[in-house]
Amino acid sequence: MSSSVRVLDFFVVEATEYIDQMDATLNAARPGSVAPNVEALMAAAHRLRGSATMARQTAISGVAAGVERVARALREKRLAWDASSSAALVAAVDDLRLLVRGARSWSSLEEQRARARGEELARYAPPGATPQTGARAVGSRSGFLAGETLELSRALDALGPGANPAVIGSATERVRALRGVADVRDMPPLPDVMEALEATLKSMELAGAAHPCGAKEAALFSAASAVLRRVSRDLGASGRPAPDMSEMVGFEAALAAVSDETGRADRIVPIAELFSGDGSSGVVSAATHPPTTPAERFRLEVVSLAEHLRGVVAEARAHRGGEQRDRSSRDVRNAVRALGATANSFGEKLVARFAAEWSTRASALEESALTALDAAAALFANPDTSAAEIARGLERLGSGATTARQTPLASAAQPAPARPMAPAPTPAPAPNAPVAPNAPVAPTAGVARGRVRTPTGPALRALLQDGLTGLSNLDTTPLSEPAVLPDADVVPIESLLYRGRSALSRAAELREQIKREGDPPSRESVQELFDLIDLALVE
Repeated sequence: MSSSVRVLDFFVVEATEYIDQMDATLNAARPGSVAPNVEALMAAAHRLRGSATMARQTAISGVAAGVERVARALREKRLAWDASSSAALVAAVDDLRLLVRGARSWSSLEEQRARARGEELARYAPPGATPQTGARAVGSRSGFLAGETLELSRALDALGPGANPAVIGSATERVRALRGVADVRDMPPLPDVMEALEATLKSMELAGAAHPCGAKEAALFSAASAVLRRVSRDLGASGRPAPDMSEMVGFEAALAAVSDETGRADRIVPIAELFSGDGSSGVVSAATHPPTTPAERFRLEVVSLAEHLRGVVAEARAHRGGEQRDRSSRDVRNAVRALGATANSFGEKLVARFAAEWSTRASALEESALTALDAAAALFANPDTSAAEIARGLERLGSGATTARQTPLASAAQPAPARPMAPAPTPAPAPNAPVAPNAPVAPTAGVARGRVRTPTGPALRALLQDGLTGLSNLDTTPLSEPAVLPDADVVPIESLLYRGRSALSRAAELREQIKREGDPPSRESVQELFDLIDLALVE
C-alpha cells in the first residue's frame, strides 16, 4: 500500500465522496421491497475502484470491485434484493469508509478487513462472473483497463440511430476518461480507436440535433464495441491486446465511411459573420491598427497544419501496403481536409479550393499526388513564403492529376522556388568620388522591400553571430567619442552621518517634535531617538 502523499490525500477526498454516494443510495432502499438505484450504486463503486487503482490502493480497489459486481448482479436479476444482500452491501460500504480512513497508516488490520469483506462479496457475485478480472488479480492495471473497455463497449452498444443527447454525452465522458489513462497509449489498437471515437462523438455533441447518430455512426460504434470487447478479453487473458485482431478490419471500414462525410477540423468563424448585414458595427468595432491581419493569422495557423500534412505524407510513403494503407489514406485525406477547413474559415478561397480538389485524389496514395501535397505543404510551412508565391505554386499544381504529374511544384528533397530578386543595384561610386547632395540612395542587393521578415535557421544564427562580434568590437572602436565628465568632489560617507554633537542636536529636535505632537511617540520615532543616542556616544 504505497503511494505519494499528495496522491494519497487526493484519493482520500475523492474516495470519501464516492462512499457517501453509495451510502445515500443504500439508505434510500428497503430490503425486500424498494430496491436501490443499482445504476448509481454501480457507477459510484466503479469510480471508487478506478480511483483506488490509480492511487495503488489495491485492497480498497478489490472491495470496490466486489460492490460493483454485486450491483451488476442485482441489475441483471442474477441476485435477489433481500435482507442478506442488503446487509452485505451496507457492511461493505461501512468497511470501505474505515479502509479509506486508514489508507495513510495502513496496517495488517486493514489488510485483513479488506480481504474478509472481499471474500464475503465474492459469495454473492464471484469474480469469474465478469470478464474483466479473469485469471488476473483484482485491481491490477490490466484488469482495470479490461473492465473500462468492457463498460465502454456496453455504452457504445446503446448508441444506435436516433440516440438521445444524454446517451451520447455519457459515452463521450467514458471515452475521454479512458483516454486520460496513461497505459492506453501502450495498448494498441486502443489509441486509434479512442481517437476516432472521441472525434466522432465530439462532432455529434457540438452539432446536437443538427447531426444525430446516423446509420454510418451507428456502424462505427458497433464495430468499435466489437474491438473493445476483444481487447477486454485479451487483457483478462494475457494482459495485452492481440496485435492482429480481425475485428479491426470492420472498424477501419466503418471509420472510413464516417470520415468521408465529416472533416476533423473545427471551423473558425470570422467575427464579421456575427454582425447583421445592414452595415452597423454593433457593440464592437474594428481596431484602428490591429497587431495582425487575418492573412497573417492564417499563416500562423497553417504552419502547424502543413507540418502535420508533411508528416502524414511521409508516413504514407513508408507504409503503402496492407492494413497500414487504409489508415495512411485516411490520415492524408483528413489532414488535407483540415487544411481546407481552416483556409475556408479565414476566407482563403484559393487554399480551400486546392484542398477540396486534392482531398479525394490524395486517398489513392499515388506518388505524384503525394509529391504535390508535400511540395504545397513545404510552401505553407515556410514562414518566408509570400502569399503571391503560394498562389503561383498552387496554380502550377493545377486542378487535375495530369497537371500535377507534369509540373510538380517541388519535392521533399527539392528547395522551394526561389524568391524574386530585388532590382539590380546601381554600381557603387569610387572611394574618393564626390557624392551629390540629396542624391537618392540605390537599393542594396538582396534586401527585401516591404515588411521585414524575422530571420530563421542559418540566417538567424548568422545575425546573432554578427551581433555578438559587433558588440565585442565596441571596446576598440566605440560608436562615438567618449564624453569628458567634469571632476566631482568625493564626499566620504561618514560625513553624511550624525555623530557626537550633531547627533545630540538632532535628538533634541526630535524630542521637541514629540512634545509638540502630544500623542504617544511612534515606534519609528523612538527607534530613531535610540540610534541618535548611540551615534552621540561615538565621540
